[in-house]
Amino acid sequence: MVEQFMQGVVTLFQPEVLLFLFLGTIIATVIGVIPVLGGAVGMTLLLPFVFGMDAAVALPFLLAIQAVSYTGGSVTAVLLNIPGTLPNAATCLDGYPMTQKGEGGRAVGAAVTASAFGGIATVPLALLMIPVVIPFVLKCKAPEMLLIIVVGLCFLAVLTKGSVLKGLISAALGILLSTIGWQTITGVGRFTFGVVYLYDGLSLIDVVLALFAVPAILELAAKRQTIAPIDAKSLKEFSQLVKGARDVLQYWWLWLRSSVLGYVIGIIPGIGSLTSTFLAYSIAKQSSKNADKFGTGQIEGVIAPESANNSKEAGSLLTTMAFGIPGSGVMAIMLAAFIMLGIQPGPSMLIQHTDLCVTMLAGLAVANVIAGIMVFFGAPYIIKITRVSHVYLFAIIVPIIFVGAFVWNEALLDVFALLILGVIGVCISRFGFSQASMLLGFVLGSLFEYYLWHSLDAYGNLFFLSPISLVLICIIVGVLSQDAIRRLFIRWYRRRKEKTA
Repeated sequence: MVEQFMQGVVTLFQPEVLLFLFLGTIIATVIGVIPVLGGAVGMTLLLPFVFGMDAAVALPFLLAIQAVSYTGGSVTAVLLNIPGTLPNAATCLDGYPMTQKGEGGRAVGAAVTASAFGGIATVPLALLMIPVVIPFVLKCKAPEMLLIIVVGLCFLAVLTKGSVLKGLISAALGILLSTIGWQTITGVGRFTFGVVYLYDGLSLIDVVLALFAVPAILELAAKRQTIAPIDAKSLKEFSQLVKGARDVLQYWWLWLRSSVLGYVIGIIPGIGSLTSTFLAYSIAKQSSKNADKFGTGQIEGVIAPESANNSKEAGSLLTTMAFGIPGSGVMAIMLAAFIMLGIQPGPSMLIQHTDLCVTMLAGLAVANVIAGIMVFFGAPYIIKITRVSHVYLFAIIVPIIFVGAFVWNEALLDVFALLILGVIGVCISRFGFSQASMLLGFVLGSLFEYYLWHSLDAYGNLFFLSPISLVLICIIVGVLSQDAIRRLFIRWYRRRKEKTA
């Protein structure tokens, strides 16, 4: 085992492997900075070109394209309120308000540092935490997976400004939108109104752009000013980047906790990358002394989701290699790459190809180091976009939004769907509902329905009576009633204090 481990590390530092790893990191960084593309698109386009290559070269190359794109994607999330990749959506919540206050450099510095370090730190965790996490994953059947999804939605719902009810309504609306199209079990079309286009459901890219990009660009046009104010302090961009990096060190416990959370969520198959980032954000807010300021430009709201988005990749990869079960949708592409290169993922892979597994995991760490350095030192030039006139930004970003909606499925109707969903997105933003809860509800809606059907079929109406399910239900009740519990505790404490006085 030790010899195979060492062989995996030696293989990683072969010139050919490092060359392709560096190339993949550059491609991923560029793809991440370009809104709505993401690593999944890059992996899909390059998958045919790795056929016939050595697995030790091809797999780290593809893996770097996926994982590192999150680091580049944080830049557009912070500066333009447009997530470069889907998991960067949570970064928009506090990153963009920081940019509007002239602290875009600080937010980018914190995001890049937290994301890169998160991707590096969880590589050893992928080996150390296997005995602890894997048995729990194996015990999570359909009922437990269903309730884990509900837990994630409830965490976000309680963070909605002013009203938990608005957060729950937003999540429910997201789930409702996800039901548009064919129902896979019954074969019945829902909410299609006879339109053939709707039978395939709504595009995830359309929903993301409608919830984040459209309201942001309309607000920018209405204000008729640059994204961030121009003053002497804001021009010292590199000092802001360094300050953001120091913030990660200052909030090291938040970074570590969010990274571990992202890793654990990554191990659980099918939950998805958005869950880890939004859940890390919600826990960061609940544990913060400045919880009421989240959403207005808190650095903690940038560090938490960016720590989780890269850290989950080691967990997702581990699940894909060890069980042959994709830990995320993108890992399904990696699964195809394994099979295409003649490697059968599953329990035997960790034994028969230990050196390759070590090469891939170590490659994740090296790719994050390279990407972190590239984006960090290139950010001062990228940040200048926040000083550009709103007229030019509007003229540039609007075509990008529509092109992004079109190229995903190459369907013109996606553009019309974006216009309609954009109205919903503006209303959600305008009336204080939760964009994050709605997006997470939409993403997890199909999984919610899938696990609900399977829970009812396999376990009946009392599917929620397993020990893990009951614990999760208690967590849900506690999260939704935390304000009432806090008030009761304060009253009890005051009465007790009065009696003892």
